Amino acid sequence: MRLDDALHAARTRYVDVHPRSAQLAERARVVLPGGNTRSVLHIDPFAFRVAKADGAYLHDVDGHVYLDLLGDYSAGLLGHRPQVVVDAVEATLARGWSMGAMAEPEIVFAEAV
Repeated sequence: MRLDDALHAARTRYVDVHPRSAQLAERARVVLPGGNTRSVLHIDPFAFRVAKADGAYLHDVDGHVYLDLLGDYSAGLLGHRPQVVVDAVEATLARGWSMGAMAEPEIVFAEAV
């Protein structure tokens, strides 16, 4: 099999098993340049769309599961939905996050930096 034929076959298989991702990619192209928010995420013919993330895994809208070896380039290295992060976010939301006044968390952050 020639390389061009193998590439065409792989692309066809990808499109065939990602129908919902294809629909969302088409919808995104109408309102987002290139159909995405970051050019680094551009994949031809379209990127799969994530429905949820759990632990080290991404689940796409077409029912596939992927081991996330990228970690969202940053904070994703903490994993997807680790309870310690969830607890910290919930505690912040419960206390309020934009008060327009001085508060201790800004001092704690500055000390950490």
